[in-house]
Amino acid sequence: MRVLCEKCDQKYTIDEDKLKTEVSRFKCKKCSHYITVTKSRSEFDEVGNGLLLKKSDRVYSMLQEVSNQPEIGDESSGPGYGSDFNFNSSANGDSASTGAGQGESAPKADADSKKNDKALTMRAFMSMTFLVGFLLMAGAMVLLYWQYVPSLVNEQIDLRTAAISRSFSGAVKQPLIVRNYLRVNQEAERISQLPGVAYASVINKRDIVIAGVFAKPSLFDSVFLEMVTNSGFPKELSNKNNLNGNETEKGREFVMGGQPIYDVATSLEGVGGEVHVGLFMANTQESIKKSFMPLLVSISVLFVLGMIAFSLLARFISQPLQDLTEMANRISQGEVDEQIVPKGPREIRILARSLDRMRISIRGALKRLKA
Repeated sequence: MRVLCEKCDQKYTIDEDKLKTEVSRFKCKKCSHYITVTKSRSEFDEVGNGLLLKKSDRVYSMLQEVSNQPEIGDESSGPGYGSDFNFNSSANGDSASTGAGQGESAPKADADSKKNDKALTMRAFMSMTFLVGFLLMAGAMVLLYWQYVPSLVNEQIDLRTAAISRSFSGAVKQPLIVRNYLRVNQEAERISQLPGVAYASVINKRDIVIAGVFAKPSLFDSVFLEMVTNSGFPKELSNKNNLNGNETEKGREFVMGGQPIYDVATSLEGVGGEVHVGLFMANTQESIKKSFMPLLVSISVLFVLGMIAFSLLARFISQPLQDLTEMANRISQGEVDEQIVPKGPREIRILARSLDRMRISIRGALKRLKA
């Protein structure tokens, strides 16, 4: 009997008289694949796992090329009773053992198949890939947002506060020259009513507070309010951002009365002294947080849409592969009459056509064997 290993195409010649049962298995010496051997029935020879060839068939003549292979039991080369391979049948006649040990009941291929079955499906793998990529992208977007947006907002606040302070400075110069302090206070009151402004104050060249108006005193804590009530506009507030030397304008952020304030001081050129305009930073911080919410909503919507799109894509790819796997299993069981219809992406269609050509070849070979 001549046997062909279906995995590595190694050919062996086996003496049927030495087979104790109708069905036995042995391990290929070249690739360690288990080959099932069934005793030939009358005029048939066994080739590989259960495929019978007629001696009169042309394929049988091709096996004559292996006539130089040693018979089982020859220790010169190949598997045999005197070398690494022994044929021993179990009670049901479907297991084999090697010279290294007996009672081995499952081939390594079955164990590898079980391990592969535990691997991630294509749909799960694509979903995890999308999830990791999306999280990295979303993290990068959030990082860039907090890296640049607050600084840009603060820059705009600085420009706005400086513009208000310059306008305030220009408006009070003439009243200060003529000592019209009522007009100075009116201008301070006007500036304090602008959106986001916390206070406006004027300090003369002798470092005396000429005018000081708070926009919303109730926003400050009780201790600070008590100090303002008892002593008027606190000079300490202006001292936190004094102009030094030849400075004409300077901005600084600090906390006063429990409120973060951004103060811009502008000099009164030609008159002496300086004006201060402070903005509430809490409003700005709240605006930054509010502007962040649309970004989070956009990321969430993109995530949901992306998961739906990737699920559909994974199904579009995995379903044809599952169908091809089922067809390959059916072909391995001898069902070779059903045509394989190509579906899915181009690569899978090419694979389907190749599998169908293999099916046609197997069907033709089986017809020739039965002839």
